[in-house]
Amino acid sequence: MRTTIPVLLLLTQLSVLHCSSPSTIAGSGVETTNARITGYAYYPDALPAYGAWATLWPSDHDATPQRAGTAKSGAVGSSYLVGRDGRFEIPSVDSGKYRIELRDNQSYATLFAAVVGMGDAGQELGADTLRPCGTIVGKLYPPIESGPGSATRRYVSVLGLNSFAYAHPDGNFVLTAIPRGTHTLRLTLYAEGSPARTRDT
Repeated sequence: MRTTIPVLLLLTQLSVLHCSSPSTIAGSGVETTNARITGYAYYPDALPAYGAWATLWPSDHDATPQRAGTAKSGAVGSSYLVGRDGRFEIPSVDSGKYRIELRDNQSYATLFAAVVGMGDAGQELGADTLRPCGTIVGKLYPPIESGPGSATRRYVSVLGLNSFAYAHPDGNFVLTAIPRGTHTLRLTLYAEGSPARTRDT
C-alpha cells in the first residue's frame, strides 16, 4: 500500500532563505579509498530482492535541475544489481557520507546509510527489507507571483536521493516514490539575476 505523507512548510518571507554556493559532494575528492560497500536486501516475505538495484548517493546530493550537472566520481550515481542471494556490492567508493537506495521496478525500496573513512577497505551494511514507497505532499507559504515567462522557480528536493519536485505558484508540490525513512527536504529558489537560495527542513 502506498503511503502519503502531508508536509506543510511555512516560509513567512523568502528573505529568510540563506544564500548558498554549490556544495562539495561527499566522495568527490581526488583521493579514493577503493572501499567496497556490501549488504543484503529482501522482500517482506523474506525472499531475496533479486533484480533490484542499489544506487549510491552522497548524503547531501541535491537533484534539482540546476545542480544536476555537479561532478560525480567513483561509484556515485551508479546502480548495481542485487544478486540471487540478495547481496549487493558497490566497488570503488571514495571517502564520505552516503545513502544507498535499494529499489526494484515495482515501487518497493529501502535505504541504507554508510560512512566511508580514508583508508577503509570496505563496509558491510547488514540486511534490510524493501517496502512500498510513499508520497510526500506539501505546500509552501507564501505563494509567489508568477505569470507567463516568469523566471522565478521553486523546487523541493530530498537530500541524498535523486528526487525533486517543482513547487507550483500556489505552493503545492508532490514527491513520489520516496523510500520509507527520515528525510531532509531542501527548498531552492531560483530568480533571474540572483544567486540560488536554499533552505533545509
